[in-house]
Amino acid sequence: MRNFLLIILLLYPFLAAAQDNESIVKINKLENMLIDLQRQIAVNNEETQKQIKLLSDKVDMINSDKQRRKTLAAESYRKAVKFTSEKQYQTAGIYYGNALALDPDNITILNSYTKAVTEWVSSRQNLGDYDSAYQTLSDYIRYLYTFPAGLPAEGADYLVSTFWALTEYQTKLSLESEGKKLQQSNIHKKEIEKNIYEELNLSLADNETFLTEKFRNTQLLFAQWQRVAPNDVYLTDLLNKRLLQITDNIEALNLLRYGEESIKSSKQADGISPYYAASELYITNQRLINLKTSLIPSVLKRVDKFGKDLDSLSGAITSDSAKITWERINKRKNEIAALVGKTKTKEAAAKLWSNFAEEVTLELPRTANPDYSAQIRLLLSEINQKLSVLREEQLFVYEKWGLQNISTMHKHYKDEIGMLKLSESAQKRIIGGMKDYLCPVDTRYLSMTGMKLYNEIFDLFNKELNREQRISVALQFSECKRKPLSDF
Repeated sequence: MRNFLLIILLLYPFLAAAQDNESIVKINKLENMLIDLQRQIAVNNEETQKQIKLLSDKVDMINSDKQRRKTLAAESYRKAVKFTSEKQYQTAGIYYGNALALDPDNITILNSYTKAVTEWVSSRQNLGDYDSAYQTLSDYIRYLYTFPAGLPAEGADYLVSTFWALTEYQTKLSLESEGKKLQQSNIHKKEIEKNIYEELNLSLADNETFLTEKFRNTQLLFAQWQRVAPNDVYLTDLLNKRLLQITDNIEALNLLRYGEESIKSSKQADGISPYYAASELYITNQRLINLKTSLIPSVLKRVDKFGKDLDSLSGAITSDSAKITWERINKRKNEIAALVGKTKTKEAAAKLWSNFAEEVTLELPRTANPDYSAQIRLLLSEINQKLSVLREEQLFVYEKWGLQNISTMHKHYKDEIGMLKLSESAQKRIIGGMKDYLCPVDTRYLSMTGMKLYNEIFDLFNKELNREQRISVALQFSECKRKPLSDF
């Protein structure tokens, strides 16, 4: 209408002038133009009204949908609060998520959701379920970080402060979790240690089924201890000795069962040479003698009785034959002792005595005379003792050599420590020294003191190297040739 009046005002001077100066034709043209303009204005006005109506309807629809979403969000929020009060946090979380999806810029809902999450995380933390607590907290922090709503400034500020507060909580939770795990690990270790001592203090019985069960129990404890204390030497050694003791007793029981039954059958049978019967059992008896140091009293008693029964069975062997055998063995013993005195290494001496022990062991079944059999067994025991001493001396000499290497490494290269950042050549010298002096030492043959010193010196120099150099040293150590115990 306003446009129409404007056009009239613009045309008015022309109409007046037409009445004064122009013909009727011109007036008619102007009138026609005016009619056309009126018609166009009417059409445009109708179209405008339609557009306005469409926009108005769309706004009403958007407002209606927004109100509907807010209503649904409020209903989900109400249920979320209800389930939170009932400690049903997982169900509450679903309703909180739905409420925020419907009304994402509602800080009240988001704040309530945050409190529910921290409440649940705290409850899992109090129960010691750190994995679930940490995972849930991490998921919620990620949710806040990717929150899709276009919040006002105060809302964004809330998201930022909440994000960092929960991140700090997550860090504290992680530290507490590690502390609890370490505490539980120590408790578990002490429990296993207690079980080990209880098992080791149990008396073994003269029963294969019982011994087999004890063997399985000890193996299980050994595996458990290796997992919690892989570097422990003391208890590991005790467990290994216990396993060896059990297996020795089981072997002895098997040998005794065979031997005792064989002696019984030989006494009852006719036409069987006592020498032949005894000869077959002397090897069994020799093995039993070697096992004596590990046997429990009841089994040891049976072994002694078996030896006496065997000596009684072999009484048919002449004393002269036994005497000749013993004199030959004694002469051989003196020859071996002379050769041992000329050896350069403990390994060579041990080999001479070991070979002689095999010779004597072969003679034992042929010597059925109880007196000479006893002397031969005593000789074998003496040889075994010599071998044991030689092995100990061999280990001592090896450790002395190893400690000398360790000392030389420290003496020659200690001045290089602290210079590594200034000199690459110092690093190379250190690596070369470790390869020359530490790598050849086989730590299996060192005592606990020697092992500790070796590790200290190795760590002293190794920590001065960078990561790539430490990896290189580790590879060289895995490939280098260790000096064998047999060289000493």
